[in-house]
Amino acid sequence: MKILAVFSKSFKEQLRDYWVLLMTVTAAPFFVLIYWLMVGGGSTSYNVIIINKDKGIPSKNIYYGRTLADALKGIKYKNGNPILRIENIQDIKVAENKIKDRDAAALFVIPENFTSKILLKDTAINSKASLTIIGDISNPQYTVAAILANAGFEGFLQQTLNFIKPVEIKEELMGQGFSKTEFEIYVPGLIIFSIIMLIYTVAMSLVREVENGTIKRIKLSNLSSFEYLFGVSITQFIVAVISVILTLSTAMALGFRIEGSFATMLLIIFLLIISVIGIGLIIVS
Repeated sequence: MKILAVFSKSFKEQLRDYWVLLMTVTAAPFFVLIYWLMVGGGSTSYNVIIINKDKGIPSKNIYYGRTLADALKGIKYKNGNPILRIENIQDIKVAENKIKDRDAAALFVIPENFTSKILLKDTAINSKASLTIIGDISNPQYTVAAILANAGFEGFLQQTLNFIKPVEIKEELMGQGFSKTEFEIYVPGLIIFSIIMLIYTVAMSLVREVENGTIKRIKLSNLSSFEYLFGVSITQFIVAVISVILTLSTAMALGFRIEGSFATMLLIIFLLIISVIGIGLIIVS
């Protein structure tokens, strides 16, 4: 009963200090929105590797492999910044290692007969020009880079040959798992941030007792330290749960997808909340 009394008192005081409460539960959702706006802007450049094996047609000085690479380099934002940062490499192993290490978003391999296939008038399947795209599907930048490069590739064909010839795009995936957007990668950290903000309310709830002099009355009562701290912790736990729900709801409304074990996620959040409350109590002591 004493714990419930402390909880009731602490909870009412928390509601009275509504500005601190509002800042605590809305800070992380606010940063979720900010990150979403940042990612939605036109500032991200994607590293793309090109292995150009195209021999072209030397007698006619036609090298469509080079022209394609230049076309991909020409894909830019309105402010002139490149969308794709092109790196030319000849060693396939070196290029694949860069993909695995996520030093590059995608790898494009242009075959030796790229130019000759494009110039063929026969549109049969075995005469189609081909382009191999290699990437890690678990890398969120891969999908974006592949789509942008493919659009640039189609534009290259249209501008160079005045028509879009059927081209076979071969995709080789190096990773496994779900493809995530850049925004979805940031969200878990922001959920943790929403819980870390709890340190302020934990510390301020105890400091308020000292400043108001109510801590002396608590000492004169038969209330134990455990009962007092446990009652305060219940209030802070509820605040943390509200903050996490708001943060997660905001993220999901903006496109965040929950993958994996939901129970494991709840367990981690529970342990993190308890840990942060403990840290807040240690700091104020």
